Amino acid sequence: MATLLAATAGGCLRDRIGSGGGPAGPDEPGDNESAGGPTGDNESADPESGSNKSADGTPGTDASGDDPAVTLTDYAVSDHVVDPTVGRGAETDVWGVYLASRSAAETAFAAATGPDADAVRAFVAETAFDDGETLVYVQALAPQTCYALELDDEPTVDEAGRPQLPLAVTRTAPPEDLCGEAITPVSVLVRLVFAQVVPDTLSVAVSGRGEQPTQLELQASR
Repeated sequence: MATLLAATAGGCLRDRIGSGGGPAGPDEPGDNESAGGPTGDNESADPESGSNKSADGTPGTDASGDDPAVTLTDYAVSDHVVDPTVGRGAETDVWGVYLASRSAAETAFAAATGPDADAVRAFVAETAFDDGETLVYVQALAPQTCYALELDDEPTVDEAGRPQLPLAVTRTAPPEDLCGEAITPVSVLVRLVFAQVVPDTLSVAVSGRGEQPTQLELQASR
């Protein structure tokens, strides 16, 4: 299994998004549907129709031969988080896992413990992996005990079709409050919803730990 997720004038992004962006609306295309509407399971890629499905019903290429566009339609941030049981590889200050199937996600959190474990497993159970929904878990180290790992901006897809998840290690206590002097792991669990194509890789940038953000390239675990 492979390992390694804006402020407004009135408040921070964390206050604005609450527990997340919510499910995709009924008018948004599904995981194997083009923007023009659903296609049959046995339809082949047809330059006349613009279908992006191959004969077996899986996403294929468009009439120009390019990969179908990656479209991020929604996201949600879990109010609860626990560490997944996954192989981290080398010990690093920032690491994560990109879970693109139900079996991978359930395996990752099956043995999780702690007061938030059941809530996280419920968040996993509510994720519609067959409809293009995925989960991204990221952990970083904070300099003190009064920090959290949060979205630094809206998730996007860049011009190359790669999802970008900007995060920041953010102080949560008022400036006048004293914080515990201890290096503290902070983490976040984010649901990303894609239309038609679930990408094999995504990029994570974690800022607030130095002059330059720490970059991660995560491969999908399916």
